[in-house]
Amino acid sequence: MPTRLLIVDDSEQIRSRLCALLSSVPGVTCICEAQTLGQALDSARRDPPTLVILDMSLPDGLGMQIIQPLKRLAPAVLIAVLTMHAHVGIRKHCLALGADWFFDKFTDIDALLEVVRQHAARKPVLDCKPETPVRQLSPANLNPAQCRPDTALGLTAATTP
Repeated sequence: MPTRLLIVDDSEQIRSRLCALLSSVPGVTCICEAQTLGQALDSARRDPPTLVILDMSLPDGLGMQIIQPLKRLAPAVLIAVLTMHAHVGIRKHCLALGADWFFDKFTDIDALLEVVRQHAARKPVLDCKPETPVRQLSPANLNPAQCRPDTALGLTAATTP
């Protein structure tokens, strides 16, 4: 089954950089984009994704608000939260709502890319349960030959939306 991605982020810069990084991953056949919760749900209804990359802060609400609706629309969908608000409490709440992974935009981009690669190749992917320490998903635990620099999204304090 091909990997169909839905990237939900209000930053055009982040969406375009993620698309550029992920479009070359073998097995990724479609990348849809949304900048709001409403657009994400509409996109998922029209063309159910296999994996959603979900930002936390969106113009019409919090990304965590659509985790359960996305899972109801497409029960097999995998959801990776990618946020600048990577606090332990938020992470636990997102995972309890049904997110499969939780990544920090500043430090975990390599881990996210590896999850997408493994998912597209249909390999077992890293597990992330609420009791799992956040750093278990850090790039240091992945094969460096398969990782890109954390600056792949070009995020710095000066460039964040």
